[in-house]
Amino acid sequence: MKILLIVFPYTTYVKWEEETHLRWVQSVCLKVSESEFQEEYCRWPVYLVADYRRRGFQVWFLTFSRRNDLLKPSLRVISRNWGYQRDDVVIPAGVTYKQLCKWEYPKFGRLVRRLPAEVEEIVVGGFHYSDCVKKAAQAAKRRFGWEKVKVDPQLTNLLYYDLAIELSKAPSYRPDED
Repeated sequence: MKILLIVFPYTTYVKWEEETHLRWVQSVCLKVSESEFQEEYCRWPVYLVADYRRRGFQVWFLTFSRRNDLLKPSLRVISRNWGYQRDDVVIPAGVTYKQLCKWEYPKFGRLVRRLPAEVEEIVVGGFHYSDCVKKAAQAAKRRFGWEKVKVDPQLTNLLYYDLAIELSKAPSYRPDED
């Protein structure tokens, strides 16, 4: 079995990345409208996740827990731009967003033990690359071995930075250049 594990694709995280990089791109390349950015670029994670599905990966989401029941996942916080489908597996992290904001991290070792034992490959993505994604990948590597686990930076918050860089390379028209 191949698993794509997406860590905390929280709407607030995704929206911040999209808005921040949209403002940056607009300051460099005035031709990109907000609607174009939303339609053309913010949907990239959906396409990337779909590609993993086509390659036989089962998609698992690690999401925040509900405030009133830490054993249940909060599905409403998963960003629509990350391609969640009803047949995906959702694991509650055992912490809420507010707890994580206070540096109360989930027990990643315990969470990856919920993955099936018979795994041939695990790809980890989500938010944030240098924090929870890294911690989840390290826990998975301890359980399954280093050769079976990798992080796909294009499925993390780094994707938005890469898209902004690419857009800024596009020719732009600046009224003050006339």
